[in-house]
Amino acid sequence: MEKGLQRLLLSKWFYYVLIALGLTFLMYVILPNWILIGIVSPDLALDIHSEAWGLMFTLAFFVILFDLRENVEWRSVKDRVKKRIGKQIHAIFVELSNLCEVERVLFGESIHDEKAWKKLKEKQLNTLVSGKVQLNASVKELWENREISSSLATFIDSRRALLTDIEGRYFKFLDSELQSSLMDIEDYLHSLSIELRIIRAKEENFYKAISDLIGKTAKEIAKIREMKIDMGF
Repeated sequence: MEKGLQRLLLSKWFYYVLIALGLTFLMYVILPNWILIGIVSPDLALDIHSEAWGLMFTLAFFVILFDLRENVEWRSVKDRVKKRIGKQIHAIFVELSNLCEVERVLFGESIHDEKAWKKLKEKQLNTLVSGKVQLNASVKELWENREISSSLATFIDSRRALLTDIEGRYFKFLDSELQSSLMDIEDYLHSLSIELRIIRAKEENFYKAISDLIGKTAKEIAKIREMKIDMGF
């Protein structure tokens, strides 16, 4: 609800509609009442009415003009922006899957088959999305070695910052569903970074927190993949 309200307040259409409603209210509610109680004369009200319509037509003209310009600008960078998003998401996915028990090995000629590698990564993602994330031995190393854990947290922070930067620059061109998934991923990565840096009293609590956050992140990655964002698989 809060994210939806934030997107609404940041939307230019919210303010366009607000201005149009304000002018309409002026013309068809306020002015007639002002005429009835003698605040303005009918001639002055007619002039104000005409000015209001002029403002509405001017607003509509500039809205169309600016939207056309923005759409042309967006088309010129659309593929590059989506490619950048896919690249960052892929890097995050690889790093998170390295912490989990997933299928990793190909045999025979399939080792040299690009499609086989893409299929393997798809299987890995499906495993993480299944809700049964099994962490591997490398997570124990993170628990025992705070330096390695902190290094991974720094990497995650850098990827999160890059995603945030892309979203911040092009948010008005990204559809709400994609924005929502990106924001959720950023939130989960932030929490994951914190978990990797803090010292927990119990090892199993550390594992559970890492597992839950990886699962949640993977689900959002899967959603973004369904939006035809190219992640390399």
